[in-house]
Amino acid sequence: MRAMLFAAGLGTRLRPLTDERPKPGVPVALRPLASLALAHLARAGVERVVVNTHHLGASLPGLLRPHAPSGIDLQFVQESALLGTGGGLRHAARALFEGAASDELVVVMNGDVVFAPDLARAIAHHQSIDAIATMVVRATPGSDGHGAVEIDAAAGRVKRLHRLPDVAPPGLLPVTFTGVHVLSRRALADMPAEGCIARNAYRAWIDRGERVGAVLDESPWRDLGSLREYLDGNLDLAGGLLASPYVTPGLNGSLVATDARVASSARLDRCVIGPGASIGAGVHLKGVVVWDGVCVAEDAHDAVITSRGVVRVGRGALAESTASG
Repeated sequence: MRAMLFAAGLGTRLRPLTDERPKPGVPVALRPLASLALAHLARAGVERVVVNTHHLGASLPGLLRPHAPSGIDLQFVQESALLGTGGGLRHAARALFEGAASDELVVVMNGDVVFAPDLARAIAHHQSIDAIATMVVRATPGSDGHGAVEIDAAAGRVKRLHRLPDVAPPGLLPVTFTGVHVLSRRALADMPAEGCIARNAYRAWIDRGERVGAVLDESPWRDLGSLREYLDGNLDLAGGLLASPYVTPGLNGSLVATDARVASSARLDRCVIGPGASIGAGVHLKGVVVWDGVCVAEDAHDAVITSRGVVRVGRGALAESTASG
């Protein structure tokens, strides 16, 4: 089985962190973010993963390869210009299917979220209805019925997308697409040269009556796309408030790499301290993520500390305000 891991985005909402590393390579719970998806794909039996890259793409192989599960054939495909999800798949098709069987399936995941869905169930459903594609979705509480994706939950089928067709069959459930899907090999023929897979390929499949599957999955899902979400996601993983099968919560709510050096008089309150980092005597850190190899000599709170300085993360209306120093 093959998989496509999307990792080409610019990560603009995560700046200035993504000025240093591509979004899928930023540290999360002591490892690059996208390595969580790699581990989950390997557990599902995927043998080859193709990763598309763009922004700071040359650095991503060096960040991910040390964390790739044993036995995974990891390939990287650079996009000179962003192609979107559909275009990215089309561009990567040769690398995906080299030496593959004609009925090979492709699992697609995003490299910038924390999510470990039941892929075996999604694949089984996809095969049982002979779908061209299957979306892994989440229920949308409080929806007014105009969700971007609407499904026949009993049949496990997507019936409406972006409010089309105009007349909706009765009893449809509005859901949220998680960004994880299973594709039959024949689906790749409908990928656009560039653009979104949902607005192009999925739209065409539904319009022409193809079987498009839907599997509800309520496993913990977290997008780490903004500074606040990135910081909170790290701290929640460290404290066990966000569950992942690939992260063991830390002692007293903090995760500290085994080779990090923390002075005996330093105090850590809900922190993640990366490999090779050093926390000086008397330093108090509260709600802080320290990247690998960084030396910290001053107190900080609600911040991400990288080799370039301190990125302070506000709350509420200030959630995206930052300062370095």
